[in-house]
Amino acid sequence: MAVDIEHAIKLFNFANRSRIVITGRERIARSKHKLQFILVSTDIAENSLENILRDFSHYPIVQLFTSEEFEDFFTYKNCKFIAFEKSDLAIQIYKDLKEARINKPEKEA
Repeated sequence: MAVDIEHAIKLFNFANRSRIVITGRERIARSKHKLQFILVSTDIAENSLENILRDFSHYPIVQLFTSEEFEDFFTYKNCKFIAFEKSDLAIQIYKDLKEARINKPEKEA
C-alpha cells in the first residue's frame, strides 16, 4: 500500500474545520491522551525531530511535507509539526500516510 497523499490533502481541509488539528509543542504535550498521530515536516531540525521521537514515542509519527506545505494546507506559519486528535477522520488520514511513518510506536495509539 503506497502513501495516498492526494486523498490525505483533501481531508486536511475537513480536519481543520472539525478542529482535530493541534499545533504548538506545549498544547500537543498537554493533549497526549487525545492524539491519533503526529505529522512532522521534512525540514524540521534534527534536534527537534529527536525530541519529538523521544517525547511522543507512544504515538505514530509521520514525516511528510515541508513547513511551507503545512502553511498551505493548515494556514499555520512556521509550523514544523502538528498532531491530530483521535477521530475517524484522523484514522483515515493516518491510513493514507502510514507508509511515511518514521517510528514504531511503543504501543499503537
